Amino acid sequence: MAALLLLILPAMAARQVALVIEGELAPPARHGLAKLQDALRAKGYEIAADAAQADYVILAGTGASAAAQLGAPVPAGREALTIWRGRYLDKPAIVLSGGDASGLMYAALDTADRIGWSAGDPFQYVRNTTEKPYLAERGVSMYTMQRAYFESRLHDEAHWKRYFDTLAADRI
Repeated sequence: MAALLLLILPAMAARQVALVIEGELAPPARHGLAKLQDALRAKGYEIAADAAQADYVILAGTGASAAAQLGAPVPAGREALTIWRGRYLDKPAIVLSGGDASGLMYAALDTADRIGWSAGDPFQYVRNTTEKPYLAERGVSMYTMQRAYFESRLHDEAHWKRYFDTLAADRI
């Protein structure tokens, strides 16, 4: 019985993911990384303070410095992003790099979505990609057909939170 317990305890230990962030981040990047942490916690992972003790590592930042860690392409331009898989400290790792804070937010939101799909390895569905927007200017139109319904949403804080989360996730 004791031997069985010794075999089960390491398997039950919480898996850890270290989030290594370079520099001070702007609010859009912090938002995306917060959603990424929420996705990891929802899958049962703990956020580790140190990459040396973690099972997985995520390196995040803007510009060339984060991408250079794993030899990933550097995102070029506003809202551009790079998501790159590799190894860091001999552990599975991902680089999330943005051309600016919005690009890093888009990389983090895309990765959070893919982590939500995974069963075992959190990076199972994360793919290497470097992309930038095709259109620099994007927008949304709302058409009001029922004034009372439209105005009821204007004062609903939960509505605006969902609305802006949707805009960020859809890269608008």
